[in-house]
Amino acid sequence: MNERLQAAIAAIEASNPKPQAEASAVTHVDNATPAGEQGNSAATVDDDQQIDDTDDSGESAASDGNDAPAQRQNKGVGKRINELTREKYEALRRAEAAERRAQELEQQGQPHATGKDPVQSDSRPTLDQFNYDQDAYLEALTDWRVSQRLNERDSQQQVQQKRHQEQERQREFQGRLASFEAENPGKWEAATKAPINFTEPMLEVIASSEVGPSIAVYLAENLDRADEISRMTPYAQAAALGRIEASVSAPKPPQIPPHPKTVTKAPAVVPTIHGTAVAKKDAASMTFEDHVAKVREQHRR
Repeated sequence: MNERLQAAIAAIEASNPKPQAEASAVTHVDNATPAGEQGNSAATVDDDQQIDDTDDSGESAASDGNDAPAQRQNKGVGKRINELTREKYEALRRAEAAERRAQELEQQGQPHATGKDPVQSDSRPTLDQFNYDQDAYLEALTDWRVSQRLNERDSQQQVQQKRHQEQERQREFQGRLASFEAENPGKWEAATKAPINFTEPMLEVIASSEVGPSIAVYLAENLDRADEISRMTPYAQAAALGRIEASVSAPKPPQIPPHPKTVTKAPAVVPTIHGTAVAKKDAASMTFEDHVAKVREQHRR
């Protein structure tokens, strides 16, 4: 652009010098003056008129001949300036459109997809990475800004979610602890005072387990086992406490009461009264039943 502008300025300056036709006309006037003095006044007037016509025609021809290249140069420079101005406003328009798109994506919470080479989210893109392509650079810069804002928002949401989960777990543990203390008064306090080296994995299991207070009481009542578990690896600690959790949460078998003695409601047995002697009857007065009874008695004897 600078070379073309300098060439245009040089062409304009070249068109401004005094035309040769004007110099020739002046010379002609100088030469024609003595002839007019020797002749009559009419010839002088004609010569002056001829000089004026010649001067006007010479200036017009010289001006037309010199201004034509300059006008062409001016038109070329103006066209280029218009193109650059149009490109500038086009770039500004694209930048504004990219910024609006970034705001829309941020409000929607959607990741920005692009068909160009991805730029690392932790480094701001530079113009030389895109071979000084202004459009590609603006698009990549917009993507980077959107990515940074979305990552920041996701990080804040993760922190808030983790804090909320921790508060919820603490609330649930307090509820389980209150129920345990109501059924086993004093045991939790004794467990907290026991000389146990509670590690992070052990506390994690106690806080998240449905029978966490019972596990702590078990460890307080079995200090040797608690010390052994505290020296294990984190994975082994979780496994050992899982077995304790299963044992303390298993339902205890119900105690079967002794079978009660059956008390009969039947009346007492009436004792049999035996007679001492039976009166004998003579054969004439005995009935058929008496004869049968007599025969049976004889057979028993």
